Amino acid sequence: MRGEEMFADQFTCGNLFRQIRERRHLKISDVQGPLHKTSVSFFETKDANIRLFSLMEILKPTMTEPQEFFELIDQTHSQLRRFFTELNTLYESLDLAGLQMLLTDYHGIKRSETPQYMLKLIVMSCIAKVKEQSPIFSAEDEECIQQFLLTEGRWFHFEYLVYANLCHSLSNCVNDRLLRHMVNKYQEFHLSRYDQAFVGTFYNISARYLKDADYDRALSMLDIVADFPVKNTALYLRHHVAFIRLAVPILKCQDQEAKKKLATLLMATEIIDPKLYKTNMAWMKSLNLDPEAILNNIT
Repeated sequence: MRGEEMFADQFTCGNLFRQIRERRHLKISDVQGPLHKTSVSFFETKDANIRLFSLMEILKPTMTEPQEFFELIDQTHSQLRRFFTELNTLYESLDLAGLQMLLTDYHGIKRSETPQYMLKLIVMSCIAKVKEQSPIFSAEDEECIQQFLLTEGRWFHFEYLVYANLCHSLSNCVNDRLLRHMVNKYQEFHLSRYDQAFVGTFYNISARYLKDADYDRALSMLDIVADFPVKNTALYLRHHVAFIRLAVPILKCQDQEAKKKLATLLMATEIIDPKLYKTNMAWMKSLNLDPEAILNNIT
């Protein structure tokens, strides 16, 4: 059991707030704000109802972000994490029986039940990839995915997770449209927690294009993010752009200069981010590029 799940099981909303307040050596009078002391006390001891904005106000003196507080209390998001943790474990071990068992949990889910249906499609995508089936989705399911992701409004974490996990199973014309839409939504608004899925989408789509030997499409995809500012997640995106630009000429014509530059990039990556380095190594092997042969180009 994960630590935060154990923590959430032990405390109600009000009780959790009291634990945080006392941990910070604060009295009720230090946090009450516009509320009466009795209201805060009832909230802590009897888990009485409290308005959202009132809760956010009394959290401020405790130096606790609402996001952290709600994640500790509400297990909805952790359920989503558990889904992807289980899915990744099954997929990476090529456990077809386990994936099919997971799919049975969504047997009765209809297209109208959008969030749950997106999870069902993600499991279906993994099963099809293990079986090496193509195409993966019907025209109706591709249309369902497009309608969901192109719906007017902001993209939140779930939208990025859905697209990152479905993009490698979609047709090129659908990805051309959705990728540009995702980038526009990201530039309009995003939280830092969306970044991993955002960057992961580029990894998954470009891996698909390279495996299909569609080098021109892989390179044109990079033009979409060419002008991203160099900060935070964009640095990882720039790393990915550099990796693709070097991998394409190696795959096309065994370009020796590109091999030298890629070897240099990989050596620097190993120092800066060992986890990303391992990802690059695994990706190269999946593209039938010999990592050791590439690294031997360091002079």
